[in-house]
Parts: sequence; structure tokens; C-alpha cells
Amino acid sequence: MPVRLVELYDVASSISDGAEGLIISWQVPTGYVAELIGVGVIPDYDPDTGASYLDRVMIAAGTSANRVGKKFDHANFSAKYGKNILSYGGDGAEQPLFEIRPYLTPGSLTYKFAEGKYIQIVGYASGGTASNVKARAKVLLIPKEEVPQYYGVSADRFATLPGGHDQDKPVLLYAEYFDNEATSGGSKWEDHASIDIQSYEYLRITHIGATPAEHADALKIYDMRTKEEIPDREPYWKITTGANMLPFGGDTSKQPIYALPGFIASKEWNNTTLKIQIRDDGTSVSAGEVRVQLLGVYRVV
Repeated sequence: MPVRLVELYDVASSISDGAEGLIISWQVPTGYVAELIGVGVIPDYDPDTGASYLDRVMIAAGTSANRVGKKFDHANFSAKYGKNILSYGGDGAEQPLFEIRPYLTPGSLTYKFAEGKYIQIVGYASGGTASNVKARAKVLLIPKEEVPQYYGVSADRFATLPGGHDQDKPVLLYAEYFDNEATSGGSKWEDHASIDIQSYEYLRITHIGATPAEHADALKIYDMRTKEEIPDREPYWKITTGANMLPFGGDTSKQPIYALPGFIASKEWNNTTLKIQIRDDGTSVSAGEVRVQLLGVYRVV
């Protein structure tokens, strides 16, 4: 049997405020394992009010069709309208379907599912009930007998590979997003987010995107242990409306999410606290105006 491509699609009619709900839940058929290589979302949006209540999308491996299963660590993708990193890639989208590459390759960070597991796309709503949320997923079905050919392991170990749901020491795609607290209006650096990285954890950041704001001046990364700044001097990354150096890469963005230069993207942080810091231009930035999405690689040793 050859490898098969399956395109999944479903709609969540309603996800309650402050709750998570399944958008897609699809079982890997007998005789196959599965590799999730693409996800796209069309969030709720009311053009009359501008309201959008879908806030994030997560990936989970389920054992039941109607119950959210074990969510993958650090699989938090911003999915709010105008801040949707998971472009559906369809008619009207500026960006193609969000894909994870490479696939059918040892060491890839695609989400990997064992035979019989449910591939689940999970939405979370905030501020109101999200209605009519659409999602699609691109899945490769790999016959169990062909797993050694592509991955060098037997099918019963497929979900223990990087990106799999049964890893003892996870190696995963890192996806986290952060919203700002209101800034002081003092043109000084203030913490947007703190990322604690333990001694047994390693993190690489390969992409960073920010939604700009009128009075948001700049953004940087700061390593609390080494005192390193990225960038390491003025003008830092500008994140002002109309002059944003860090495109978010969402479905309404004309540019993809900002890919960090290789010498930064290859850097592994360990046993430290990373600060994402922003600076206003002297006028306060309201809470939630600036959302930062990070993508990278997370591993445990």
C-alpha cells in the first residue's frame, strides 16, 4: 500500500467562552500511522462588530471521538481573526496553509499519531462564544509496514519519534503566543512575557511575529542568565503600525511570519529565563494590542 494523502475538514458550530472544543476529531484507520503536516483555521468573525472570540488552536491525540485527548505541549497557535497564524490557505487568504516540513523524514517535527488514535484540532474561545469555526488538516497515512522504510523504526515506535504523542523526552515544534499588559507610557523597556527554561529543557526560536500597535515602538529578546540582548543595540525590532519589522504571518498578512537569521535560530537556550520586552513611544499601549507568536524547537534531555 502506498502512502496516502488525506485532507480533513470540519466545523465547530459553537465553542463556549473560556472553554475548549473539538473542531476536527478523526481516527487513524487500521493498518496505518499518521503524520499531521498541515493545519488551517477560519476563525469566527462578525464584520458588523469586529468581534472574534476564537483565541487559540491546539493539537491533541485522542482516544475518543468526542472528548479532547492529550494535548501536545507547546502547541498553542494564535487563531483570533487578524491574529490567526494558522492560515487556511483558501480563497481570500494572503498566506498558504500552515505546513510543517519536512515530512516522511526521521527527526521531523510533524505531529505523529499511532494507529487508532484520533487526530484532534482543538479550539479555545475567550471573551464570548465562538461560532462556526472551520478547520482543515493535511494528513499523511503511512502503511505500518512502510514505517521502517521512511523512519528506520517499527510502526509501534512511530509515536515515540520527535513530534509524536508518546515521547518520554519530548522533541516538539514549539508554538506559543503572548499578549502584552498595558505599558506605562514611559518609553522604557517592559516585560511582554517571561519564558522559564529549566536545566533539562532546551529551546530554539526560529520565527517571531508581532501584531503592531500605533504606540508600540520596539521589541527585543533578553536572556536573564547571560544578559544577552537580541538584537543587541538600537534600533531593535520596530513594531509600530506601518513600520513593523516582525510580520505576524497570519491569514490576513501579506508577509509570512518573520524567520530569524540562522545564527540566532540555531541558538539553544537552556537553564534561563527569556524575556520578550517591548517599549512604547511615550504613549501607553493598551493591554492585548501587541500579540507575539513564537515558533521554534523544544526538547527535553
